[in-house]
Amino acid sequence: MFNRNSIGIEIDREGCVLVWLQSRFREAVMMAQRSCPLPALGGSEDRQREVATRLKEFIGENGIDSPEIYLALPTETGIVRDLQFPLAVKENFRETIRLEMEKYIPLPVDQIYYDWQIIAEDKKNKQLTILLVVIRKEDLDPWLRMCREFELGISGIELTATALANGLAGMIGKPAREAAVYFHPGSDRTTLCLLSGGQLLAARTVVETTLSLPELLAPELKIAREHGVLAGKPLGIMIGSEAVRFGSEIPGSSEIGPVVPLADSLGAVEQLAAYGLARKGLGRVSSRINLMPTGQRKRPDRQVMYLVIGLLAVNIFLFMGWAGSLIIQSKLDNTRLDAEISKLSDRTRDLVVIDQQVREARTKIALLSDFQSGHPAAADLMLELSRILPSSAWLDTLTIKGGKIEISGRGESVADLVTLLEASDVFRNAAFLSTIIRGQDGKENFKIQMEIE
Repeated sequence: MFNRNSIGIEIDREGCVLVWLQSRFREAVMMAQRSCPLPALGGSEDRQREVATRLKEFIGENGIDSPEIYLALPTETGIVRDLQFPLAVKENFRETIRLEMEKYIPLPVDQIYYDWQIIAEDKKNKQLTILLVVIRKEDLDPWLRMCREFELGISGIELTATALANGLAGMIGKPAREAAVYFHPGSDRTTLCLLSGGQLLAARTVVETTLSLPELLAPELKIAREHGVLAGKPLGIMIGSEAVRFGSEIPGSSEIGPVVPLADSLGAVEQLAAYGLARKGLGRVSSRINLMPTGQRKRPDRQVMYLVIGLLAVNIFLFMGWAGSLIIQSKLDNTRLDAEISKLSDRTRDLVVIDQQVREARTKIALLSDFQSGHPAAADLMLELSRILPSSAWLDTLTIKGGKIEISGRGESVADLVTLLEASDVFRNAAFLSTIIRGQDGKENFKIQMEIE
C-alpha cells in the first residue's frame, strides 16, 4: 500500500509506449512496459480510443493500484523555447508571461495551452531564464475529451521533449546533469534536444535533412550560450535502435563533444520518454511542465497520505499513553516511598524515646548499685519488688522506716498489687494508704504500705 504507482504513456506517429514504475525504498523500479501500434494519423478519434483501451488493459492486466498517469504528445505538436526576462518580474511572473506571450509565440493566447519553468537565475546580471512550452488548443483538446469520456484520471500532459529530459536524467544520471545534446533518429524525422544541469533548454523535431548535426543544432547552441545557460561542449547522446551505427558516423565538432550511442545496453531505451513520464508521478524529475489545465487534472491520491497521518497519530497517542503511564507510575512510586519514609520516621522517633528510657534506666541502676553497696538489705527489698510488681507498674518513691516500707507509683491496673505483695515471703500486711486515682494519661496512682518479714 505504501508503494506508489505511476504510468507514463508516450504517443508518437506510429504507436504508444506504456511504462509502469513503482517506488520502493526511495528507488523507482520498472515493473512493466508495453509498446502498442496505433491507427494512422487521419483517424484521431480512433487513436485516442485505442490509447484509452490499451491503458485500461495495461492497468487491469498488471493489477496497478491507484496510479498517477502522465501522457506525452509528439514534440512537433508544440513549441519549446527558452526566454529571458529581467529578474525583477519574478514576483509577478505569471501575469508578465501572459501579457508578453504574443511577442514570442505566433498564436493568440486564447488559442493555446502553455506552461513554463524557471531554468536559470542570474543574480549578477539580474536575468531570469525560463523554459516555455506551448501547444495549440485544437491539438490538445481531443486528448482532454478522451480523458473525460473514458475517465482515465490523467494527472498531466506534456511533450515528448520534456519527458525525454526526465527519462534521460533518470537512466544515465551524470551526463544528463551536465550539458548534453540528445537526439532520436526516426523513420522520417529526428528529435533534437539540448539539456544543461538536468533542465531542458530547447527542443525541435526536424525532417530528414542533409545538414550535419552541428549545423542542425547551431541555433539552439547559439541562443543557449548567449543566455549563459550552457558552458563548454555538450556531450552528444544518441538514443534508439540505430544509435550505434549513427553514432559512429557523426564525429565531434567545435560545438559538440563526442557522440555517445545510447542503445539497448541500458535496457528499454525505446521507452525513455515513457520512463521519464512515469518518474514524474513519483516526484523524481527536474522538468515539471504540465500542459493539462489545472481543473482537469486528476487530484492526487491522498489515501497513502491519510494512512501515514493516521499511523503517525496512533504513534503519537501511543507515545503519550506510554509517557503518561510513566508519570502515573512515578507518582505511585513516590506515594509509596513517602508512606515508607513516614513509617520509618515514626520508628525513628520510637527509637529515640527508647534510647532515652534506656539512658534513664541506666542512671537509676547506677544509683541503685550505689545504694546496694551501702545498704544490702534495701537492695534485696528492691530486687523482690521488681520480681513481684508487673511490668506495667513502676515506682516513683520507696521509703523504708524500721520494719515498714512505703511505695508509691503508677500502673495500668493496680488493684491486685496488695494481693501480689501479700503472697511474697518478704512482705506482709500490705495495704493501700490512699484511694487509687486515675490520671489524665490513663494510669492509676497508688500508695502502699507493708511490713517486712
